[in-house]
Amino acid sequence: MTSSTRPPVLTVQVDVDTIQNLLVFYGLRPLSPGSDDPVYRLALPRFGELFASLGVRATFFVIGEHLADPFNRDVVRRLHAAGHEIANHTQSHDYRFGRLPRAAKRDEIHRAGDAIQDAVGEAPVGFRAPGYDVDTEVLECLTDLGYAYDSSVLPSILNVPFRLLRPLLGGDRTLSGYGSSALCAAPLGAYRPHPVRPWRSSLRTPLWEIPVACVPYLRVPFYANFSLFTGDAFFRLSAALADGRDCNYVFHAVELLDPSEIDPRLHRRHPNVRLQLQEKTARLTSFVRRLARGRHVLTSRRLVDELGRGPATPDTRFQGATHA
Repeated sequence: MTSSTRPPVLTVQVDVDTIQNLLVFYGLRPLSPGSDDPVYRLALPRFGELFASLGVRATFFVIGEHLADPFNRDVVRRLHAAGHEIANHTQSHDYRFGRLPRAAKRDEIHRAGDAIQDAVGEAPVGFRAPGYDVDTEVLECLTDLGYAYDSSVLPSILNVPFRLLRPLLGGDRTLSGYGSSALCAAPLGAYRPHPVRPWRSSLRTPLWEIPVACVPYLRVPFYANFSLFTGDAFFRLSAALADGRDCNYVFHAVELLDPSEIDPRLHRRHPNVRLQLQEKTARLTSFVRRLARGRHVLTSRRLVDELGRGPATPDTRFQGATHA
């Protein structure tokens, strides 16, 4: 939702899925307990440095069980201290999340919320489901637990093809993802989801939905993984079509790892893994600079705070927003 009384907003989000999570997604043997995972050690500090160089404060969706590691907690604390928002990505990132009983979904959200509050001293107000797998039960649990927003809706026409493609990549056919096919038609901007039909907006719920960005008119995904894969020409077209609108642009932590730092079993499965770190860093930087042009840059939490309250003010001064 872009109000005529304020400039459009850019929200930047990072899903902190580890190499272990990706191995599970692709049906590969997981790492042994205690194995080194480069996401917290390498990727997150790089995102912190990248955003600091751009003057951006982002929202990091973290998995609760990862915060049991003191090193991981310290990394997340540093991000929080730098002004970034820490949000909830469930306790265990179960890819069958959408098929769990309601009580189990609530427990996954509640336990992760407690882990985040213990780590950074502040309870999260935002949530993203694994695999963008949101439904009415999840939204009800979030409302009951006092969350301000969900950011799990991917309103793309490619949701069904993505779901069908997963087994071809070696993924488990029983894993859930993307929610109801009706969510393909959800609003492209922030809205209050209907309590029964969450792909429609309603004034009956206090919870906000901040959908993952999709290209206007085309309704194909508009996030970093897709932009890296489809090339810069398509990114420029997507960005042009999105001009004048709010944009919720999503990164994944693996996007700031070098191929040499990623389990080689993922090199033929996961898009963009084989791109060199230098190339990915340069392109991700250019993505943010282009999308920030003409937009205020806010954390997701700040966007929700500002919705309905009049013009938004940026969280921080964006560095280089006028660059191409």
